Amino acid sequence: REYREVFQASLKQAIAVLSIHDRLLLKQHLLDGLGIDELGKLHRVHRATLARWLAKTRAKLLAETQRRMVAELSLPPGELAEIMGLIKSRLDLSLSRLLVSAP
Repeated sequence: REYREVFQASLKQAIAVLSIHDRLLLKQHLLDGLGIDELGKLHRVHRATLARWLAKTRAKLLAETQRRMVAELSLPPGELAEIMGLIKSRLDLSLSRLLVSAP
């Protein structure tokens, strides 16, 4: 609860710096509920390629969110890791909410 606002703002900013392709992929997966196989067919790539794309996109998003939180809160990285551990379980829900309004 203590870091919710900073996390939400950091995540929103991290979404904004993702490429259009990455945002679309996350929207299709999280908002439209498309699975790896369906997304693979839609994007005309093998499901393994699609899985890698999603993993890279999530990693970029998480790294950028963490970077922004460290800057905002002036936390040492070790302390942020503990906070992010608590936040990760709610990441998809928060991400889904923010993606609805993302361009």
